[in-house]
Order: sequence, then C-alpha cells, then structure tokens
Amino acid sequence: MQVSPDILRGILSDVWGYDDFKPQQMDIISMVTSGKDVVALLPTGGGKSICFQVPGLALGGLTVVISPLISLIEDQVKQLKDRGISAHAFVGEMSASAFYQVLDMAQAGSIKFLYLSPERATSKRFLERLPHLGVTLLAIDEAHCVSQWGHDFRPSYQRLTSLRNRLAEQPCIALTASATPMVLKDLQSSLGMDKATCFRASFERPNLLLNVSKVPSRGQALVERIASSSGRQIVYCRSRRQVTAWTQTLNASGHKALPYHAGLSAEVRRDHQAKWQEGSHPAMVATTAFGMGIDQPDVRLVVHLDWPESLEGYYQEIGRAGRDGRPSESLLLMDKQSKSLHVKRQGLTTVEWEEAMAVYHCLASSSLIGQGDGMGNRYSLDLSHVQQASGLNRSKVMLALLLFEREGLMLLDEHWQSQPMVKLLVQAGALVRLAEEFPAQKDLLYAVSRGIPGIAQNHRPIQLASLATTLQRSQESVMMGLIALHDRGIIDYEPDDAKYYVKWLHGRSPIGHLPLSKSLLMSQNSIKRQRHDSVTGFFSQHTTCRFNLLLRYFGEKPNKPCGHCDPCLTESSRSSMVIQTDILQLLSAKALTGNAIIATMSDVEVAVKEALIAGLERHLWLVNDKGFYSLP
Repeated sequence: MQVSPDILRGILSDVWGYDDFKPQQMDIISMVTSGKDVVALLPTGGGKSICFQVPGLALGGLTVVISPLISLIEDQVKQLKDRGISAHAFVGEMSASAFYQVLDMAQAGSIKFLYLSPERATSKRFLERLPHLGVTLLAIDEAHCVSQWGHDFRPSYQRLTSLRNRLAEQPCIALTASATPMVLKDLQSSLGMDKATCFRASFERPNLLLNVSKVPSRGQALVERIASSSGRQIVYCRSRRQVTAWTQTLNASGHKALPYHAGLSAEVRRDHQAKWQEGSHPAMVATTAFGMGIDQPDVRLVVHLDWPESLEGYYQEIGRAGRDGRPSESLLLMDKQSKSLHVKRQGLTTVEWEEAMAVYHCLASSSLIGQGDGMGNRYSLDLSHVQQASGLNRSKVMLALLLFEREGLMLLDEHWQSQPMVKLLVQAGALVRLAEEFPAQKDLLYAVSRGIPGIAQNHRPIQLASLATTLQRSQESVMMGLIALHDRGIIDYEPDDAKYYVKWLHGRSPIGHLPLSKSLLMSQNSIKRQRHDSVTGFFSQHTTCRFNLLLRYFGEKPNKPCGHCDPCLTESSRSSMVIQTDILQLLSAKALTGNAIIATMSDVEVAVKEALIAGLERHLWLVNDKGFYSLP
C-alpha cells in the first residue's frame, strides 16, 4: 500500500497540528507505508514516535509497539488518547480475563495502537492470538536494546525474533536514538532486518552549547548556574542519595527543585514531573530514571554532576535540552576528583569469569539445588547471603545475576517490600547531642530511636506511612530525612530492601563449571572497558571539538569544528558581555533573526551564539517562534 505525501501530511496536521515533517520523517514514513522494513537512527528529539504513529494511522489495522519502559509506554499512550486515538498498553499486573479482553478489543478493530514490553510480546498467550489481531505494522522502539554490544542490552529484546517471524508479511520499523556502527549492525542482524533501509540523522545539535567546566566546588557552581538559567533545568546525578543531597542544596539556596529517582513511589514521581512541567519547580534533580519519553520543549539547561557511564547515555541525556530548537546548554561540572571516581567505578561495571562462577554456585547452594537440579523451579534469593558467601559486593552480585538472565540461565523477578529497614549506629549517650546538632531531623531521630525496639542491635522494619502520620510530615519528607540521617552516619537506612526471586532455566552445572561462554564474557567486558575509556578521553581533554568527538563515536565524519562547545568557544577574542552590549544596540533599532545578528557582528559565530544564549537567560531580549530577537 502506497500512501500519498498529501494524505500523510494531512494526518500529521489533523492529529498533531504540525504543518510539515522534520527532516527524514517523510522518507521514513513513505518507506514504511509502502510495506518496507526500516531502521531509523534518529537522535533524541528527532521525532521517532511520529515515524511509526503516522504510518500506523495511514495503514489502518493494529500497530504493535514494543517498548522497554513502563513510563515511556504510559506517556505515549496518554498522548495518543489525548489526541482521540484509541491506544492501550499491557503494563503491570493483569488478570487473564483483562488481558484477553484487551485482545478481543484489538481483534474487533477498536484499538489502533497496542503497546507491550518485549516480555509480554513474546509470551505464549500473546503469540497465540497474534494471527487474529489484524496487525499492519510492528514498531520496535529503543531497538539498540537488542544488541549485546550496546550500552543498554536487554535479553528480552533478542527474543523478539519469534514475534518478527510471525509478522514477516507486515512492515517493521526499528527505532533508536543511540547506536554506534557496531550496535547498528548487530541490531539489524538480530532482528532479521539486514535488508531493511537504514535512515541515519546527524547527531549534530547546532542549538546546543556543549560545555565541560572544571570548578573548585560543584555545589557552588551548580547553584550559580541554576540561578542564571531560564526555562526548565535537569540535574543528573549517579545515585539516589546524591539526588536527595543536591536537591536539598538547591532548595537551601532559594531554588525550587524536586528529586526524581526509582526509589520514590510512582505517585510522587508523577507529582514531581507534573510540577516540573508546569514550571512551579523548574529544576529537576534526578538519576537517569528521569527523561525517557519526556518531550519538554523548553529545557534550557542539562547539568551532569558526574561523568556518565557511556557516551550513548550522555548523548541521550543532553538531547533533552533545547528540543524547541532554541539555544540551550549542556553543562558537565567536574572537580579534581571526577576522573578518579570514574576510573574507580569502571571496575564495578564488569563481572569477571571467576566472580560469575562464585555467584552462580553460591546462589545454587543457598537454594539447596543439587547438580543437574533446579530447572523450571523458582527460588527466593537472599542477596546478603550470596554477597557474604561469595565475598563480593552487591554491585558485583547484581551484575552476575543480570549476566545469567541475559544469557538465558535464569529469570530474575524483583518484588519491592513495603517496609524499609533501619538501624541506629550511635550510642544512647550521643543521641541527644546529635539531635541538637541536627535540629531539622530531631523529631524524626527521636521517633525512630525510641519507637522501634531493638533498633540499636539489628536492622528493623520501619513504617513510613505510620511515621509520617505521627510526625505530621509527608512520607517523602520522612524518607528524605532518613537518608539525611544515614548520610551523617547516625543510622543505617536501607530504603530498597528488595527481595528477589530467581527461576532457573536449566539444571545446575557441576562445581567448577559455568554454563556460559568464557570468550563471549571476556569480549563483552572488553567492550564495556572501551566504552569507559571513550568517556575518559572525552571529558579529560579540553582542546578538541566535543561534537566532533561525539559524531565520530557514532560513525559520522565531521567536516569542521562545531563552534558551540567549550574547546571551540575558547577561540572567542571578545568577552560575552561586550558582545551582548553590541547586540542590545542592534536590537534597539529593530528585531533581527539570529543569522542576521551573526552576519552583522565581526565576532566568530560561536561567540555570538553564546552571547545570544546568555542574553536570553539574563532577560535582555526575547526570541519568538520565527527566530526573531527583540527587546522585552
């Protein structure tokens, strides 16, 4: 079926209100509607969802969308429903009757888009009904997850081959925002899309100022930078505790900041996201759990307080700034410890052969699984016991478990208990003094220490809801207070007291053996080290154009320096303040486009762009949707 460009533009206009497609979108959509397979590598903000939603409506029937994240699925389904399009998602726990009710609706033609996780899409009961659903298009989002060489590999994605084979007569579009040439090749091979047409958009972002800044104090620099920024801001941290600490730092400095991480309840995360999007709290301090599927156009600043694990992840995160095309900035703040911390973390991202074997057999022994036994059975897992028995830290144990799941040895289920755990680390004599030194959490400390028997000897469960009611505080406030007490060494707080269940998919191997390919594991570890080395090289240097380095990493061949990163900006001879003064004089006569201002000034282009961004943040001038700058 070939759909005319006019019809496709009509769908785009009627449903989304856009006049025309972004670059390459029309070519991608035309290819899909003609029945051809497509791989689309479109950087963050490039409009990936349009590339399968428009053809899905044009083709009629049911579009099946595979996505790995519940938050991303829920966001897209809500957006479609808000536009009057029937969409549904299989997320969370569902009864068999609810599951089949949705499939009955799809079979009757009353659902246009059905979103599923890769696990549900390859389940037996879904595959059995698949031939009767009238599927006309298969869309695989975040398709880089299928590659074992990627930064976000997920074993469940490799099982999508069974789904793809059953829909061989229908077009398939695989989409990703971050894939190196190696990952792209592996992606196509794994999904049986070697003959698919591949579209690649450039990773260049001309409106994004890319800045890596060495500072004596990240805290002071962060406060100052947030104070000078307009629009929304995202501050990325490595851990939940850092999120809490940096949020408190910003709020204590008079900013309105909110935390976001997976340890917060879904209700709290939704509330914080809504407040951030509406602008009442413009700064979001978050782990990388925040951002996927968030299409906020006016993010003016993305700050990293630590080096990221990969350049792929870094590119996705900075790509959340300036999606409306207006000047925006990505800023990484680094101090003298940043590099050493990154190097230290590198050893915590790989699990060696001997470590994996130790975890495997400790896991089996703790579940009393004999040689050859265990296949098909589900066992509870005490992580602390496995850590102690193997002599490895929690990170290494978790890496090993994820490796076993990835290689098909077992399935890992995670169920969060409602009760966190806490233990008092100080003697009774020091309690009063510490409470007086920490008045913000004085009532909480007394409530915990005096209200939970045996807390000084062992970890005890704590009821956040009950404690919040007693203290007349919110649960979030109580949780953040417990983390603050933990960080000061007064208590040991375990907010994520997770209990895991493992289903073995094979019989236990003999002692001294591990049913994995040693050479494959070594190769995967080598790729991870190369990825870390790329991050080290990228942030350690301050002389080579950063966008050129990113473009080469993703397989592009840049022609010239970008002119809008910190190494390029050092070429500017006049200060930004002087240039801003000249721009004010120009705009006092009439409104001008950015290009007209650049053409008028004698300074290098990058210096003028930096001055334009700075002037916007200082509210010296405004810019409208057509790109004209004018005085307020």
